[in-house]
Amino acid sequence: MNRRSLILAGILCAITPASASAHGYRKGNILIDHPWTRPTARGQNAAGYMVIGNTGRVSDRLISVECALASRVTLHSSEMRGGVMSMRQLNAVAVEPGGTIRFAPGGLHIMFEGLQAQFAIGSRVTANLVFRRAGRIAVQFTVQSAAPAATPAMPDMPGMQH
Repeated sequence: MNRRSLILAGILCAITPASASAHGYRKGNILIDHPWTRPTARGQNAAGYMVIGNTGRVSDRLISVECALASRVTLHSSEMRGGVMSMRQLNAVAVEPGGTIRFAPGGLHIMFEGLQAQFAIGSRVTANLVFRRAGRIAVQFTVQSAAPAATPAMPDMPGMQH
């Protein structure tokens, strides 16, 4: 492991404190730390969050997400404009060399739409993150009621526009 990789691995460890629910994945130079989502009610969509790091020397891009429990999965960013939270669909999310991207409430997130089943606390939702260079990385999103301690929780925003 080169120095840059060690530094990035340390950053990812610091972002999500060790706990029974912490989990991570690695394929090549791409690191994925603690994918998680909130529980859902019948007919509700879900958002997925995580931290992605790139220990390599070349940029990669998250280009899609596949999940058998959702009829559609898309990448989004959220931002506050004029007191209204709005979402914008993204075609891809770049992960620069030595960089870290945080998917968190109120920012970047994955939308699981048209769910085939409710997401229950304590369960895991299997998905494939598809990167341009790294390819498919199978991960499991832990279903939990709140953001991990290192991710600031934001309340659900009923006025959010899609």
